[in-house]
This record gives sequence, structure tokens and C-alpha cells, in this order.
Amino acid sequence: MSMCIVRIREVKVDLTGEPTITVVLPKDYRTNFVSDAKGRRQIEEEKDLKWVAEQIAHILKEGKGNLATDDHPMRSFGSGILPRVTASSLGPDPVCVLHIRGSNRGSVWPLGVPIPDVLCWKEFAGVTGSPEELCNPKLTAIKELYEELSFVSNGQILLPSDLHIYPDTLEQMTVAIQRINKHYGIAFSPAYGYYPPIKPDDLRGDPRTTVLITDGKKENQFKAIVNYDPHTNSLEISFVAEIALLQTVTGILSLSGPENKDIEARPYLEDVVVVTEERLKKAEVGEHRLNVQHLLSAHGSLNVLRTRNQLLFYTPAPTLVPMVSSLGGTYTFRGVLKKVARGLEKSP
Repeated sequence: MSMCIVRIREVKVDLTGEPTITVVLPKDYRTNFVSDAKGRRQIEEEKDLKWVAEQIAHILKEGKGNLATDDHPMRSFGSGILPRVTASSLGPDPVCVLHIRGSNRGSVWPLGVPIPDVLCWKEFAGVTGSPEELCNPKLTAIKELYEELSFVSNGQILLPSDLHIYPDTLEQMTVAIQRINKHYGIAFSPAYGYYPPIKPDDLRGDPRTTVLITDGKKENQFKAIVNYDPHTNSLEISFVAEIALLQTVTGILSLSGPENKDIEARPYLEDVVVVTEERLKKAEVGEHRLNVQHLLSAHGSLNVLRTRNQLLFYTPAPTLVPMVSSLGGTYTFRGVLKKVARGLEKSP
């Protein structure tokens, strides 16, 4: 997904009522944005951690405050989904599906090997792909899910029946399948219509955090699980998705690669694992205590693995921490800000 980043100059936080977070999009947000890596870095470098720490301290004390101004604009928020999938082949208990992204993209580190700061859990989060999606981050989250996650059933890839309404994503998935067939020799064929569509109303947020996004004309209010990144001064708005599959699922696959039509380009195949909610809630950072099922992954052109009951070295991405906390019923946005404040106190 191409990245669209807008400088947001008004983000109000009210920990005592609803909405909890109000994001006011700038009047020129449809035209004044960046979509290249250089522009993204420039926005992310516009940070003043001392100012951020002062704002958070004020919000925690008074219950209200701002996280963006003209002098300290916020990078546009990312959006993602933590899927909860149920299917007969996965067992009776709900599971969370996540994929592991290796720091050396396309060559994933071994499971069960304690290499600090290399492997991380990552839900399907990304910066918005177009200005229109800023008003409705749920659409971005669904597109990210469709782009990153496919289910495998008896040699066919199950794609959502409504994928055609996302033309760019459909094209990207088609190219990705052609790449994996060519370079990995797996010979999958897509089977449309077997995967129930995910609708915005299907996404569950946290009941205690309400986000309101407005462009001055329209308003969109919803519940969400929100993280805050002080280093880029941005919100990360995520949801939990319930996905019930009727087919027998034999694998789960993440398809990614260069966003072009070049079939000769090798895909990056990132590991996909599943873990029960209870195990995810109890996982401790930095320890081999997260037992997962490693259903299907490709580490290289000649190495397709079907392995089970692996132990993963658990180093979660920051965005995942509040999502796991929400699953356990302990999430609050105040708690997120408290954790950020403690981290800033330790920053040099």
C-alpha cells in the first residue's frame, strides 16, 4: 500500500468523557500530503520529546489536553487489525493470527532463537493509503488485512468475496499469487467468494476509548484500541476482527512484495503464526513462553515449512501491546499515556 501522510495540527484528548480522542483533519488534507519515503522521514523527524512529555504530563494531571499544534504537528495515524479466527482445522478455541516480520526482510530469523530486537510481533498496521481513508481508518484496516493475510484450503487460496471493491488490493494479491507460484513452486490458485467479507461494523474497539475524526464537514466516531508513538507523534488506531471460516483451513499465508506488476520480482514471504488468546495474554516479553502453531511459511525459494508447536521469542511491537491488553480487559488510553510518560523519563 502506498503511504499517504498528513500533518495533523489538532488532536484533543479528554480522558474524562467521550470522545476520548478528537482528531481534526486540516482543511487541505486532501491535497497537502506526502507519499514518499523521504517525505515520511521528514515528518517523523519533526518531534520534540520534551514538548510531548509536557503535554502528556498535563493530560494525565488535568484529564484534558492537546497532542498536536501548528509547531508540533502529528503524523497521520496508522490503522490495523488483530484477527480472531475460528475454523474447524484450527481447533475449538478462538485464536489470534499474527505474522512475524524479520528485520532482514524476506529472510526470517529462526523461531525459538532469542535474538533481542530482531523478531517482533506485528499486527496488520499501516499508514493510510489515501486522504479519503483518514476519515475512516476502519477501511484502511480492512485493506491491510486483505493485503497481508490469506487462508489456504486444500491447495486453494481463499480470498474475501468483496475484494473486488478494493481494485488496488485485488491487483496486488493477484500479482503476489503469481509470484509465489513462479518462485516457490507451490501452485496455488485463488478461490474467490469463500472468505466472508469484513465490514467496518465487524471491527471491535475498546469500549472505554472513543475516537472522533472530523474534517469540518463530516464526523466519524467509533471505538478503538489506540496506541501513541511519541517518537513520530502519531496515533495507531487498531481493532479486533472476528473471522469465522467454514472451510477446512490447511494453512495461513502472508503474501507481500514490491508493489508493482513485475512477476519476476521475488515475493517477501513473512511467517504467519497462530496463537490462542489465552497464551497471548500470558506471554511475557523476552521469554520463550509463547507456544504457537506455525501453519505455513516460506523462508526461501527451496524451503517451505509446515511446522507446529514452536516456541517463539516474544518481542511484541509497541502497537500490539495495547491490543493484547485490550483482549485481557486491562487497556485504557490513560494507561497508554502513562507508559509513554515512563518511557520518556528514561529517554536521554
